[in-house]
Amino acid sequence: MRLARILAVVSWIGLHGLQAGVILNEVLYHPPDDNDSLQFIELHNPDKAPVSLRGWTLTKGIRFPLPDVTLAPGDFAVVCRNTSALHRSFGTNITVLGEFQGKLKHGGERIDLSDAGGRVVDSIQFDDRAPWPTGADGNGSSLERIASSAGTDIPQNWAAALPVDQQRIAASPGRTNSVHAPSLPPVIEEVRFAPPAPQVPTTVTARLRPDVPVQRVELRYQSIADAPAASETVVVMSPGKAQGTFTAEIPAQPTGRLLRFRVRAVGTQGTQRFEPAQGEPCPTFSAYLQANTKRLAVPSAILLPLGPKESPGSSLRYRTRRGTPPAPRGQSAFIYFPT
Repeated sequence: MRLARILAVVSWIGLHGLQAGVILNEVLYHPPDDNDSLQFIELHNPDKAPVSLRGWTLTKGIRFPLPDVTLAPGDFAVVCRNTSALHRSFGTNITVLGEFQGKLKHGGERIDLSDAGGRVVDSIQFDDRAPWPTGADGNGSSLERIASSAGTDIPQNWAAALPVDQQRIAASPGRTNSVHAPSLPPVIEEVRFAPPAPQVPTTVTARLRPDVPVQRVELRYQSIADAPAASETVVVMSPGKAQGTFTAEIPAQPTGRLLRFRVRAVGTQGTQRFEPAQGEPCPTFSAYLQANTKRLAVPSAILLPLGPKESPGSSLRYRTRRGTPPAPRGQSAFIYFPT
């Protein structure tokens, strides 16, 4: 019983945090078009006291000794790969502490922020796969921290940045994050539903982390025909039998509709979270409602390779302007099945 309480406290600290001072606040690790000159790491001081960065360093993912500067309360500062590229994309009103060597990995890695005594004061081990936001993995967004008071190294406290003022890359170096919230929003751990079908109601169940307070959970959906999409229909989700679960139903929809839906959870302080998140490549669950008449006859064909296989990648070695493609090797059979 005592061990369970200790683990619960550790989990609460991870989600809600007890830290103060300078934190890792935003990371652009995989810019669109693999333009790594735009990579940056943003530091932020959410505390009420100034913090001297003298002797501080960024380690792990990159190693960069921070200059002897002081971050005032509320200040932001950036370490980037190329200052000129950063200013061209995001403006010149950004405090740049310097340029780091090397580059951040597109597949995710660890970044440590250490003070003058070598103590790690903040750390993030991000990834490019769920539960970490995938919108920050080359899809046009940076990775933004949600709540400065919540733990850094948890996926639920980070989200893909939302676009502002039609800028090509959604990021906020030098200013408040687009997804910022005063506290950690409710954590939606899972959304379950059967594949939607026409003329059949769709039951959606959301499972939320029970130790993060929630005051309202909604199912929002659109049933789109040929006309422009209407506004979302909102259904309040009812608590389920299992702790932390909420359920609602989308009424039966006719054939030929595009059904889009998502879940919204609102915290006790008005913070909110969507699943899927707004900054993700697919910000809604979607399904086209089409009845299977089993009357469509489709011709098919197969290609059977015969003889020895060409070694992997050998043809790629000749794909240059001066190279000559290798002669075909082996034999194949093309078999066509008409309707």
